[in-house]
This record gives sequence, structure tokens and C-alpha cells, in this order.
Amino acid sequence: MHVALYICLLATVALGVANVWIRGDNLFYLYKVPAFDPGNKVLRATVEDYHAYAANLLLILAGLHAVAGLVHQYILKDGVLGRMFPAMVDVGFVGGRKGRHR
Repeated sequence: MHVALYICLLATVALGVANVWIRGDNLFYLYKVPAFDPGNKVLRATVEDYHAYAANLLLILAGLHAVAGLVHQYILKDGVLGRMFPAMVDVGFVGGRKGRHR
């Protein structure tokens, strides 16, 4: 799951950068990026669509990842969140494995 999240994150960023380059946009009004092919509307629309698909997939994967963490915490009760956040186990916010802390 983590590998898919990282790949999707990198793809979304790369497609966003390509989108800026194809459109010819500015970066925070500090630098003007010249347009790669300003007349090619098909290329622009294609890259914008792929960027949107990758961003939506990233949101879906992140949501599934959060749900998986909650399943581990409340259904499987295997202490995954406690291993991720050991300080929260000490204050009793999440449960950890017995004998692991203190």
C-alpha cells in the first residue's frame, strides 16, 4: 500500500509539473515558465486529465490507507497505531501491545 501511495504521489506531482510546462504558466508570480506547445490543446487536455485521475487516485488510496489503520486499531486490535505513535500509548489515547511500553 505504501509503495502505491508513493508512486501515485510522484506521478501526480510529475504530471502537475508537466501540466505547468505544457500550459506555460507562472510559478507564484516569480518565474514565467515558457509554454512547450501552446497551440496543442489535445496534449494540454490529456495531461490535465491524467493529472486529475492521478490526484483522485491518490485521495482514494489515502482514504483506504486511513481506513486500514482504523480496522487495525478497532477490529483487529493489534496495536498498529500504538506502534506508529508510541507517545499516544503512554497517555492512553491508543492501545499498544502489552509489555511493549513501561
